Amino acid sequence: MNANINYCNSGVNFSLNAHDFVVIEKSRLFRDISLESIEYLLNICQVIEFSPGNQVLSLNKFNSCIYIVLTGHLGVHLEKPDSMPHIVFEEGDCFGEMSIIDGKPVSAYVIAKNHCRLLMIHQEALWSLINVSHGVARNILYVLAGRIRFDNESLITGSKKQEESEREAYTDGLTGLHNRRWLSDSFKRQMQRCERSNLPCTVVMLDIDHFKEINDRHGHIAGDRILCTVAQVLLNTMRPADLISRYGGEEFALCLPDTSKKDCSLIAERLRAAIAGAETPFEEGRVLPAVTVSIGIAQMEPGQTLDTLISNADSALYRAKAKGRNCISE
Repeated sequence: MNANINYCNSGVNFSLNAHDFVVIEKSRLFRDISLESIEYLLNICQVIEFSPGNQVLSLNKFNSCIYIVLTGHLGVHLEKPDSMPHIVFEEGDCFGEMSIIDGKPVSAYVIAKNHCRLLMIHQEALWSLINVSHGVARNILYVLAGRIRFDNESLITGSKKQEESEREAYTDGLTGLHNRRWLSDSFKRQMQRCERSNLPCTVVMLDIDHFKEINDRHGHIAGDRILCTVAQVLLNTMRPADLISRYGGEEFALCLPDTSKKDCSLIAERLRAAIAGAETPFEEGRVLPAVTVSIGIAQMEPGQTLDTLISNADSALYRAKAKGRNCISE
């Protein structure tokens, strides 16, 4: 037994009662098995009671028993005793079989959530039960298969949650575009690839003209709609290999790999015209006024950092603003 176990009445073995036999008969371990043929073996097993908070099994400790929950609930805690339970065992559930079969230390804490009574079957008694009734061996396989299936489903669910968290961390919640955090890693990788292959790489900074006036005149919801329209035009107009992100506020950043400044200017002009001609539906059938954008372009130079390249494109953007907006500057 685990040295960390504290019984309600230390050293006392409790007898099986009528309710216990009903629970045992319905348990997974003894499903479809006549208890009359194994009752003498069950009566030599121990019935132990646990108080709330008692550890029945402890992480990395060896275990030599399989347990059936007769009353109460027990939580399975994977990392720490005070962590959220991975699963909760109820009446009729059994546990401890894995460490008996593989002989390895326990992989989690099993802790009583309330007052519990457990049937504790030592491994010698378990082998005797298997010898008397092959149904017990079959049911252990069922229990193990269910445990593996549950763990697989938990892994899949955990993986999906992790992917969703990562997606949220790199996605702008309003427009659905990648955000500035994603930009830093992705733009750098494209710059490095182009430099290794001696290919041009261009960055575009795009800013919606008079965006504050749009918010002031039509409200922030209208401003959000405009941002989403511009984001959709970017997605529809840019090439699949181009990288698009919302840089912040009303500003967007694009990375065009394998693209010279001359070719980028042609693409940027097509983009500027597409945004100027885009409509933004609003409430009650209204359409918001079309917006224009100012665009700055900068081509990567050998050994240049991303910060410097973006700064050059940003400077070009301000030159476009100074020229009267709704235009492109290099």
